[in-house]
Amino acid sequence: MRVTERSEDIPFFKKSLIRAKVVTVGFNTHNSIWKDWKEPTEKGYAKIMEYDEENWKLRRFEKNEGEVEAITQLFKDNIMALFNVYIELAASSNFPEIKWLTFTEYFGQYQGWDEKKEMVLIDEGTIDRIFKGVISDYKSDGILRYHFWEAIVRFAIAKYKDTGLATSSFDAVKKCLEEDIFSKPGSKTSWIDFRNNILYQEEVNAEFACNLK
Repeated sequence: MRVTERSEDIPFFKKSLIRAKVVTVGFNTHNSIWKDWKEPTEKGYAKIMEYDEENWKLRRFEKNEGEVEAITQLFKDNIMALFNVYIELAASSNFPEIKWLTFTEYFGQYQGWDEKKEMVLIDEGTIDRIFKGVISDYKSDGILRYHFWEAIVRFAIAKYKDTGLATSSFDAVKKCLEEDIFSKPGSKTSWIDFRNNILYQEEVNAEFACNLK
């Protein structure tokens, strides 16, 4: 049989490849050593302040209700950053408590000086009395979170209001937060960022998991 020679061009053909879909699986804390960790939420922070308002003794030494409300709102507005400060301080002490030595060292760094740099604005004895004052309702040698809030208010009043550097308790606390508590770089940086970006990793989890006792 004679086959006729093909005169037209042979069409180009390329078989389409089925591309596999790449699915990136993020780190899942529910299957890690951190599975029991509860991330703080906005509602959670609100509950923190609700609980602490019921337990701190602010009204015992601040009789002006307007000042009490203003100070409470100031804490609510800064609760996330304040909570970070408390967590780091308690973690370096005896979590969830802050022991006396940690307490005095922490507030001692914010004693401040008078204009002539001759005398501290708040001495060690006052800081010690503040610790005893906030712990008076708690049978332990360490303070809890709401005690720490109360201590900040007492410290602020002693350092700024009693020395005439602030005209009201609210102004004293606001000044204390701005010039003392939040004065260091990174003091408002959330440790949640550290957890999400550095700690919550497969390699870190594997290393920790194999070394758990």
